[in-house]
Amino acid sequence: MDDEMRIKRNHKNAGYILLLLLLIFVLIGMWFVIKPRKVKEEFVQDINNPPWQQWEKIQKQLTQGGLGTPDPQQPQITEVMMLKTELFENKRGRGTIVLRFNPDLSIEGTWLDKFYIDPNKSREFELSDCSIKGFLIPDETYADIEKTNEPNNVYFLAKGRFLLVDYNYETNKTDKIEGYIYISGWLLPDWTIRDGQAIMTSDTERLRMFYFKAKAGKMSLNRLLGLP
Repeated sequence: MDDEMRIKRNHKNAGYILLLLLLIFVLIGMWFVIKPRKVKEEFVQDINNPPWQQWEKIQKQLTQGGLGTPDPQQPQITEVMMLKTELFENKRGRGTIVLRFNPDLSIEGTWLDKFYIDPNKSREFELSDCSIKGFLIPDETYADIEKTNEPNNVYFLAKGRFLLVDYNYETNKTDKIEGYIYISGWLLPDWTIRDGQAIMTSDTERLRMFYFKAKAGKMSLNRLLGLP
């Protein structure tokens, strides 16, 4: 009888152990499902008033009557002005942007070129497509930008959808990355760009921030294309 009771008790204990192990596995599985995705450190940026929120406000304002006109002391765009400059991330080139500022305060442009993301050139990005459009905003409050003490400057914001081809030469794999790039800055009366920046994002968590310096001006087609 004692042996029979001991066997039943062992079976009961084994059942408790199996149930406990099952509960542990369930909790581990739930932790992996619920755990927030860890974004790569290289993409993490703290951004106040992100450009996608500014863009929504600008689009809304356009449907309500436009973005205003430049004050007399602000740059007066009476003809097409253009710039071509390289984007930089930690002093490393990230392709070239071309922007065209039109008299109607619209902006058109492209982001193009190839660039490596590591010093040993084992991984290369090629921009196969990116068309940029945006606006000069004489009254920056329309973009929810805090007014500056330099009323001569005009804020601008442009947006483009990009397609990057990612060549990884170490793994011999090719991948495609799609997303948006937001380009912003201040246009000064002498056509210099101040605080030029570009934010590349495939969603609101994976971000890369680039910077640029440039001066817009009249450009011939040859100069724009880098031809003699």
